[in-house]
Amino acid sequence: MLQPRLLIIAVTSSALTAAALCFADENLPADTSMQSERILFEPENNRFHKTISVPHGQRLTLQFQPEHASLRIQVFNHLGEDLFANRHADLLYRHRLSLTDSDCAPCAIEVDVVPRHQAPAALTLESQVTDCQREPAFCDADTALEFARRKELSVSPTDISQHFALAVQQWQALPPSIEKLNAQFLALHAAESTSANSTAFTQLASQARQFKAWPALAQIQFMQLHEALAQDDTALTQQYLRELEQTLTRVQTTDTHVFYTLSAQAELVRAELFLHTEQLEKHAAAIARASAKLDKIDDVAQVARILNGVGFLHRINKHLDQAAASHQLALSFSSETTDLALQMQSAYYLGVVSALRGRYFYAQSLLARAEREALALKAPIWQAHITAALARIAMELGSVQESEALYQKAQTLYQLSGANRELKTVYLNQARLFSLQGKPDTSAEFLRLAQRHLSEAPLDRRHYSETLAEAHLNAGQCTDAQHALTSLTDPGSVNSAPLLTAKIHLCLQNWRDAAANARAAVTQFTRDQDDLGMLSARFVLASARWHEGFASEALAIIAAATHSIETLRDDLQRDDMRRQFLALQRSLYDLQLQITREESPSNILAALQVAEKFKARTLFDALLRRNTPVPDTEAKVAQLPFADLMATTLARLQATPESAVPSSEQESRSLEDALSQLPEGTALLYFFMGTRQSYLWELSAGHQQVYSLPAEPELHGAIDAYLAQLNPQTGNRDALYQAGSRLSEYLLGSVAPQLDQYQNLVIVPDGALHRVPFAALFNPQNESRLLLTHNISYARSLSTFNYFSEHPSHPQAPTLSREHILLVAPDLAGGELEAREAELAAITRAWPSTNPPRVLAGHAADLAGVTAALAQPFDIVHFASHTRLDWDYPSRSLIALNGDFASQPDSQLGIQTIRDSSLNAELVVLSACATAAGKNLAGEGPMGLSRAFFEAGAKRVLASLWPVEDRATAQIMAQFYRNLLTEQDEPTSALRKAQLALARNPRWNHPYYWAAFAFYGNPHAF
Repeated sequence: MLQPRLLIIAVTSSALTAAALCFADENLPADTSMQSERILFEPENNRFHKTISVPHGQRLTLQFQPEHASLRIQVFNHLGEDLFANRHADLLYRHRLSLTDSDCAPCAIEVDVVPRHQAPAALTLESQVTDCQREPAFCDADTALEFARRKELSVSPTDISQHFALAVQQWQALPPSIEKLNAQFLALHAAESTSANSTAFTQLASQARQFKAWPALAQIQFMQLHEALAQDDTALTQQYLRELEQTLTRVQTTDTHVFYTLSAQAELVRAELFLHTEQLEKHAAAIARASAKLDKIDDVAQVARILNGVGFLHRINKHLDQAAASHQLALSFSSETTDLALQMQSAYYLGVVSALRGRYFYAQSLLARAEREALALKAPIWQAHITAALARIAMELGSVQESEALYQKAQTLYQLSGANRELKTVYLNQARLFSLQGKPDTSAEFLRLAQRHLSEAPLDRRHYSETLAEAHLNAGQCTDAQHALTSLTDPGSVNSAPLLTAKIHLCLQNWRDAAANARAAVTQFTRDQDDLGMLSARFVLASARWHEGFASEALAIIAAATHSIETLRDDLQRDDMRRQFLALQRSLYDLQLQITREESPSNILAALQVAEKFKARTLFDALLRRNTPVPDTEAKVAQLPFADLMATTLARLQATPESAVPSSEQESRSLEDALSQLPEGTALLYFFMGTRQSYLWELSAGHQQVYSLPAEPELHGAIDAYLAQLNPQTGNRDALYQAGSRLSEYLLGSVAPQLDQYQNLVIVPDGALHRVPFAALFNPQNESRLLLTHNISYARSLSTFNYFSEHPSHPQAPTLSREHILLVAPDLAGGELEAREAELAAITRAWPSTNPPRVLAGHAADLAGVTAALAQPFDIVHFASHTRLDWDYPSRSLIALNGDFASQPDSQLGIQTIRDSSLNAELVVLSACATAAGKNLAGEGPMGLSRAFFEAGAKRVLASLWPVEDRATAQIMAQFYRNLLTEQDEPTSALRKAQLALARNPRWNHPYYWAAFAFYGNPHAF
């Protein structure tokens, strides 16, 4: 994951007046014209409201000083604009606002006080009115400074510098003062980091010493420290660190809040220095010292900043549980402020760590929030950080094109910002991305770009060598990978990449070394709560131990890994993230199934149990979660000691619900129960496609058998060859027969002698088999099509099949209510309209005239009308329309309603709208093109429209596998409804008879016309 440097923001502590804070020189007396108002707050009422107006020609300065609390300040003008939005405190640590009569006519002040440490909260509001006719120079200078501060977040960096330069110029005409020093500091704080800044900060520090303004000097020195750290100047960083600590000894007794805030930040700088020199014990001790100071700091914004620094360092050191807890608390604390930049940073850091821990849904939602805030703040460097993090997530999830586009965007943003250090990280990740795609030349090009920005820091060298080794490993160059990993690593140093080392030894077939390094990786990832790393490490360890001859141990290791998958799956609340995550874990289940079959060939259900864990799990989860409220587990930032907050947050992050994963014994009983309830004459043909060996289970109430099939690559080739001949416009009928016979032999040859005893076949496909029309295949024993002898339906898994059998959509209405049919028929054009009208007329004729179907046609078939209708109970919902499938982004697939796909996509029926509907239907018929197709995810099958209707609540779906011919479809639908409604056939029988009728018509006897439609879900009558 992208690792930007620790960004330390200038201290913005609780407001203290200039008089109380800095004015120790007799030449700079405190301003005695300040009017002061002190407000005490009760525990149940922590809000202050005041309305003010500024007299004409005068200037009002407001300063807010909290006690034992932090502030959320908003000052609204008559237009409703917040004049205090996203403002950080100034050099004097003041929450200060300067207003004119044009600003406030009138203004409303809203202050929320956030109490800390159970102490009574108070607020001192100080105000000063300046007559601009008497002091025009001061008013002009203060106006210029206030203008620059208000524009700081809404204009370009160049404009910001110009605004502050004008303000500083105005202040230069005035006598020396702290306010003049403050204006110069704010200008430097807003400017981009340059070498000239270092000189300017040195001059400011000299002036602060003259004024004996020690807290102000401490903040200037802190900015010097930050500049040196950003420029990788270790010697200068250490010098400024010593100078800051000397200044803090003067502040310790006069301003404890400033002392503890800057002391904690200094400890984080020290911790980062220790990390770069790999002094890990000293690094940890410095983090502990910084954390120990948090309870002494009243300002929650400062607490959040320090927590983000703590979390950042934990992440760099791969202590991901500690990092997540720190950033979670930082986000909670920042939410108590009005500082949008701080909230953005907190959300970003937590998003990055959450992605590293496999919490992809949470990570993407956090990063989306951070991206919105970065855009609002016009912060291109943070937009680049966020984009790069999203790119890394896309890469981990296998969305290669999306990742590539996002990395290119991040690269452009970093180049525009001159962030060369960050560019190095993006180049390394792009090198990894292209190596995963099998593009070694492009990968090598990005590695060369990264090398140009490589520093001599051990951390930089390590990241580069690991990426280079991974690129070689992805190309199958095992020896080169081993050399790359060790070439830039200091001899005798601790192995920081045990998993990568284990993978290299596995590639070299050094089983013992692979196992030893994989064990070290498991230990590391378990300590760090790095779930994704732990899964990969356990896979390598299981593979190594199996090759060493320890099959039982390998199975135990995989069992621990799959237990983690099941637990982690519960955290992925968005289904598309859950699906992609589980698809990436296929290798674990494939290995487990292979070992199980070899070790226990007679235990048929044990192997089936492994396969079932991987099949359509997120669909089954979605079915179980329907209408189940999600509890709110967000913790509030209570007035608790920091140690208690951290312990509570860590405990919540590390908790594993014991009931989340059923035991093997429970799963075995569930499978046996489901199989025992299959009706007589019904068999499930359950497929699993493996990289080395595929399998077919024949499952009926009284018989279970498993057969070995060719490996996935060979099956995939046979499927592609068959489908290539299926379209009569491009294929050859003889070649189609030959390819069909070959595919039928591959898939059904072993079970062919048993098929005649079954009338109903429920196909549970896997992988590319979801595209195959089994009704058009042959029984290899007698060479007759399955359509002639079997009612065929499809299920995504045994669990979903069993669910639809046990959970009726209409508990109160088990039989068909003929008045309950909804026909959705948007406007179509030309010959399509003629075929559609014939289809609808045939359906209507099959319905009693006294209770005609409810029809949404023409303009009535708009999005509002359809979604409202779907909320009502219908036995059958029939769509006669067009579809648009998005193979790369399934959630963008649509059913056409009224309007144009391209110009009015929001007016169509999208997958997410379907999923969100509370559908109460026994059967959904999708009479349109390729409604059962979609992007195929391993284990889950096609991510298309038919699946969305199941997630919405449908019990059965009739959908098409490819683009259908309109006139042939109209005939199939007419015959299907006659069989279903007039003949009272079961749905699968009604479909088979309709397909047979079309197949016997010489015009439509090619399988392309009659085999497209497939029946999914409960095959029995309703």
